[in-house]
Amino acid sequence: MPAPFFRQRSRKSLGTLLHQFPNQVLRFGIAAGYVLISASLVAAVETESSQPLPAKTHAVKPLKHFLEANCLDCHDGAGGEGGFDIAMLNAGIDNAETYKRWVRALDRVRDGEMPPPEDMEIDVEQRHQFVRRTHQWLSEFQRREDSKYGRVRGRRLTAQQVERTLCDLLKVDLPLADLVPPDPRPSGFAETAAGQQMSHFQLQSHLTLVDAALDASWQRLFENQPVHLALPAERIANKPKNKRNRDPELLDGAAVGWNSRMPFYPRISNSKVKQAGWYDIELNASALNMPDAGQPGSKGLWCSVRSGAMTSSAPLMFWVGQFELHEAPETFRFRAYVQADHLLEVRINDVRLKRAKFAGGQVGNGEGTPQNVPGIAMHHLGLRQVFPGGDRETVIERWFGDAPVKIDAKREQVQYVGDNPQADFRPLIQRFVALAFRRPGDAAADRYGDFFDAQLDASGDPVAALRAMYRAILCSPRFLYFKESPGRLDDHALADRISYFLTGTSPDAELRDLADRGELSDPEVIRKTIHRLLADDGTERFVERFAKQWLDLIDIDFTTPEPRLHPDFDPIVQQSMLDETRLFLTDLFRRDAPVRELVDSRHTFLNRRLAEYYRVPGLAGEAMRRTRLPADSPRGGLLAQGSVLKVTAAGNETSPVVRGVWISERILGQEIPAPPENVPAVEPDVRGATTIREQLEKHQDDANCAACHRMIDPPGYALENFDAAGRWRDYYPRLKGRRILDGAEIDASFRMPDGREFADFQEFKRCVADRPEKLAENLAAKLLVYGTGEEIRYSDRAALREIVRDLSERQYPIKEILCRVVLSDCFGSK
Repeated sequence: MPAPFFRQRSRKSLGTLLHQFPNQVLRFGIAAGYVLISASLVAAVETESSQPLPAKTHAVKPLKHFLEANCLDCHDGAGGEGGFDIAMLNAGIDNAETYKRWVRALDRVRDGEMPPPEDMEIDVEQRHQFVRRTHQWLSEFQRREDSKYGRVRGRRLTAQQVERTLCDLLKVDLPLADLVPPDPRPSGFAETAAGQQMSHFQLQSHLTLVDAALDASWQRLFENQPVHLALPAERIANKPKNKRNRDPELLDGAAVGWNSRMPFYPRISNSKVKQAGWYDIELNASALNMPDAGQPGSKGLWCSVRSGAMTSSAPLMFWVGQFELHEAPETFRFRAYVQADHLLEVRINDVRLKRAKFAGGQVGNGEGTPQNVPGIAMHHLGLRQVFPGGDRETVIERWFGDAPVKIDAKREQVQYVGDNPQADFRPLIQRFVALAFRRPGDAAADRYGDFFDAQLDASGDPVAALRAMYRAILCSPRFLYFKESPGRLDDHALADRISYFLTGTSPDAELRDLADRGELSDPEVIRKTIHRLLADDGTERFVERFAKQWLDLIDIDFTTPEPRLHPDFDPIVQQSMLDETRLFLTDLFRRDAPVRELVDSRHTFLNRRLAEYYRVPGLAGEAMRRTRLPADSPRGGLLAQGSVLKVTAAGNETSPVVRGVWISERILGQEIPAPPENVPAVEPDVRGATTIREQLEKHQDDANCAACHRMIDPPGYALENFDAAGRWRDYYPRLKGRRILDGAEIDASFRMPDGREFADFQEFKRCVADRPEKLAENLAAKLLVYGTGEEIRYSDRAALREIVRDLSERQYPIKEILCRVVLSDCFGSK
């Protein structure tokens, strides 16, 4: 992926292009029907991107002489050890890969890895001179590039950020980002500018989001009554006599569904909603046939609520919530977004329980009762539409303010009833431009005011002209792109960066006022702003957005554990794992806890289902709660949480390499380069004849691999006691026909790169926690990438050390690290 300072500038800020190519960009920004970029604009950008950035070459010659004298024997030509060829280090830095090779060479020489000390000795002063001069050369190159172009190149809003910004602007709340493909995530984050290419496809995707938001907001102008469904048991059940389907049956006055593997059972056909939106869902239900005491499910039946079309042609299901059911009727409440024509499924979702068997993919009245399996009896179900984005009056005010309009809800028409549309609508244009562009926009407002006049002259309809003008503003590059100039960010650009970092959307009124008054240059004002934006549930929302990408939780559904190997894993367990991680990190940030607790903590968050899965005794109830762990429990810290263990597994198998690379890069801050192409991957031996350790020893003996595996293997082996679904194990599984037997005993011992040895996972956690400065620097790095949209470069290493400097006595408190990231020069500069 391109490095920031010589990234191809076809991703040039569209704000800059607006000044250089106003006619062409105008067609993109304010076209009423289509988004267009002229061929001349594309050609100009491509011409610029083809010109390499210059680098001084005279400083490189002595550095290359050092490498050629000490490294050429092993790294000469395409077959060089580790896939590294000295010739690839050009005399100048003309592309991203060359720069990365120079940094890698510097690191290896500085750390004493190269040349290998067992192969040759080099003069200490020569080594120091090479490291010092290479450091100066690379740092000077970056300073020169940053002064010219800024540390962060042209960066736009992600699809998620566009969603939240449009919803805030238009006073709606809907999952717009689901309408377009997900953004790429270089360095783990969609916010990273390196992955934000701009093409006709991306422009069309943006227009899709804009139109969907405008249409939804416009429709709200005419809605008088929210959707409300009240379903007694007779309407929840939908199984007439002699009819077989997947709906519940009416039994003793309750709508009953039995525990079964059957997809979409029991679905509630009468819960189908005709209008997409957010709904408050209320269910009153009780349990039938609970298992005997001491058996799984005897303390409560774990159930899930999901929505979907629930047909074989549309099998995708959307999570609504989970609950624990008992014999006495209880009422459960959820809030969820439900698509139009979707219905609800309420089912027992605990794979440990006995299941009924039904023939032909359908269920008839009375077929489940004699099988004596657990069941759910539903007594009442209610759905009431709600509008988290704002009520109807709020939407009307955002569209028309105090302008004289008449809204005909029946005909779904809006009519202007004033005498001077320019005078009535110009203040609306001024306000909307300032909100959409996230800074005062007098000149831009005049330009869009002229566009409004032109649309009014063409159509004669002031309301249609206003809507076209709003659409044009939302298609402008000034809405889609961050407006930043090289050097220190101005107050509005800094407000933008702080707000999208902490809240995922545009600055609120208080932050805009601070920027307007020029007060964001005061560090104390910034600190107070951080604490305000993270107050109440702000920390939890920030953690959810950040952790989804940092820890790859966004990918947790990419694999489904094989039921034979993981018989206790089910959707309830997975959702509880996600809740555990979210609540755990939220607690750390709120308490400003020491950074070591990221990996070594004596508490976590559990409900009874997850506690049983983790084999933590003594917990009851469905609510997630802060739980002190037993002294002998391996849990505690991110590395022992099921969500992390699942996303780092290779499907149904574990891999020390996959987990080792992930932990090195995401937790320890050690970048692992791609393996040489001539080294084959290690496939797990499902017969159990060899352990993964025995297979990987070949890599450790290979000089091409040893340097990286000394960092990869310690965390990889340390986590081998956790299977692909996050359960603890002492032996590798061995398949024998349909049976799963204990294979080889797992050996989690190894040694850290600095020589410290550990015997098991618990000792490994302590080894990591005993170097809190590394954990702190890595956390600061991830926050910085997420907040600025730029990868960590060589020159940023000093900035990271400065961020965590003098925090050792306070044990590197997590929230303070976040505050210092926001206050750093890296965060506050382009």
